Amino acid sequence: MLTSDLKGYIEKANYYFAKEGDDVDRALDNLMLTQGYRKFTWSKLAAMNNAKPAYEAEDLGVKISGKVYTLGNKLLPGATVDMISLRAGISKSATTDAEGRFSFGGILLQDSIKFAIQARNGKSDKVKIVIDTLPKVRIGINPNFGDVSTNISATLKAYLENIKKQDDFYERTGQLDKVQRLREVRIKAKREKAESNITPQGMFQIPEVSADKVIRFSESEADLCLNLSMCLQARLPGVRVESNMGYTTITDLRGERLGLILDGRKINQLDEISEILEGSVPPTDVAKILMVRTNMAAKNVLGGDGAGYVMIITKLGTARKLYIPNIANVTPKGFNKVREFYMPKYTAANATQADLRTTIYWDPRIKTDVNGKTAFTYFNADGPGTYKVVVEGVNAAGELGRQVYRYTVK
Repeated sequence: MLTSDLKGYIEKANYYFAKEGDDVDRALDNLMLTQGYRKFTWSKLAAMNNAKPAYEAEDLGVKISGKVYTLGNKLLPGATVDMISLRAGISKSATTDAEGRFSFGGILLQDSIKFAIQARNGKSDKVKIVIDTLPKVRIGINPNFGDVSTNISATLKAYLENIKKQDDFYERTGQLDKVQRLREVRIKAKREKAESNITPQGMFQIPEVSADKVIRFSESEADLCLNLSMCLQARLPGVRVESNMGYTTITDLRGERLGLILDGRKINQLDEISEILEGSVPPTDVAKILMVRTNMAAKNVLGGDGAGYVMIITKLGTARKLYIPNIANVTPKGFNKVREFYMPKYTAANATQADLRTTIYWDPRIKTDVNGKTAFTYFNADGPGTYKVVVEGVNAAGELGRQVYRYTVK
């Protein structure tokens, strides 16, 4: 039996067969899309709902993936992986699958973006994380690259000769001092020298001036202390280093614990905090210690939780001792920020300056009027030759248009 929908499509198709135009094709498309295809079984189609596609669906952004291993190089399923980027405002969490793999998708690579990825097995950080090849912004050959065939050397030579003639004329007529010229401007400044003995820091860091207290150990102090716990006992005002139930922590006078940051990395596990304070980081390896308690802006940069933070910054050369296998710092190359295309301003003041550009005009925001027409103006460069113009556009229906033509400047 024919369904009511099928009868309707057949009646419409028979009606439009006698007519010409797009309506006939549209009616046939509707018929074929609903009733016209054969040689399929509904049960097989229903069974494919959970099938994994051969190719992943396109998504906005890129994917960062990797694997988590035990320290014995065995794949670790069920591990928790956290990804944080303060600059991008991203905080994501994932769990490794049966093969120890994890992935974070839909990440838009911006300019100078940084990620910190940390893995753990339950409450233990004794795992190793390995990141797959980092995604890159692929840049292919631009088919619209300008092919201006200008005689740059001849133009530049004529420009320099013209300037020399003007200088000779002004000098002979005594007008050289009255002519307004662009003179060389030298700006002298002293760049603040960064400390050269500091280990490269992670994502959690603040300027030294934002800290409430900065501590540096002398060589004699560092040699006398068996561990950081002893060195910090009397050096941190308003806080104390104490041991309780087998763990060593830093607390304020009310008993609230301060966070610990080692070379820009937050230390969250009590056993690792105890190891650092009790000997895994010798005082002789510490360049300086920053304490943040009252500066709310600095605390917010570091996370904003707890009574404050104690930041331990080690000397350069100790990073190998402090290798943390469960942390990966990712710095992919992303897209640059939008920049405005430069075009010189043609005025009487710079009329004698040669325009030697090879790309002379670009504008991605040109719109047509209700009749589909528009107009724009630009100046050619000073070099004669053949110029290529590429015009590309898209309308509200998503239809693309492109036109390329050339013209010659003599």
